[in-house]
Amino acid sequence: MEKLDANRISSLLGLSGVRVEAYDTLTSTNDACRRLLAQGAQACLVLAAQQTGGRGRRGRTFISPPGGLYMSVAMPAAPDELTLTCRAAVATAQAVQSVTGRVCGIKWVNDLYYEGKKVCGILAERVGASAIVGIGVNLSPAPLPPELAQRVGFLDCGDVREELAARIARTLLRRDAADAGFMDEYRRRSVVLGKAITCCVGQRSFDARALEIDDEGGLVVQTAAGRETLRWGEVTIRGDF
Repeated sequence: MEKLDANRISSLLGLSGVRVEAYDTLTSTNDACRRLLAQGAQACLVLAAQQTGGRGRRGRTFISPPGGLYMSVAMPAAPDELTLTCRAAVATAQAVQSVTGRVCGIKWVNDLYYEGKKVCGILAERVGASAIVGIGVNLSPAPLPPELAQRVGFLDCGDVREELAARIARTLLRRDAADAGFMDEYRRRSVVLGKAITCCVGQRSFDARALEIDDEGGLVVQTAAGRETLRWGEVTIRGDF
């Protein structure tokens, strides 16, 4: 793959006042955005061809081999982490479809799926009055640990990292009326609504059925004890997608 070019990415982004950096290898693009915010940046986009210490939700390691899109966007006055995660999922799914023709579904709250396998993870973090959203998309096939091979997939669409990153970042940074209906799109792409699921919230694990997603991104589920709205946690679909 070609070397990432920050100037070319900035040109594709087409927004003034956004600091753009690109690296061959980083520990974490989210950490790099933290550094830029600490230096006074108001908005920034950081890409890496490979991460050595990528993070997923709940402190998990995010495997980041060469050939994927690993990016983080930092922005001021961002919404809460749940809503931002939903916006990022929609922005990424739409960009992937526009650039590659692949249609991805969204598994609440932060994963994109293609042909039944996870191809993207998202991590939103609050940093003072700003927020950072990290996005990793599996583009080109790469070796995976055996425990991941059955549930993690690849878009297999060539090197579209720069165009994808610019499209995603532009949507997240503009935050204008054009994407006011993103929660409707999030619901349309959901792969969990109507499904029997297992929910993990902290130390709790319970079976439920996914009923709806509210306007703030909360997942409304039906349990044996009644209805409950999840604002965080993870869900697993019981059975096929």
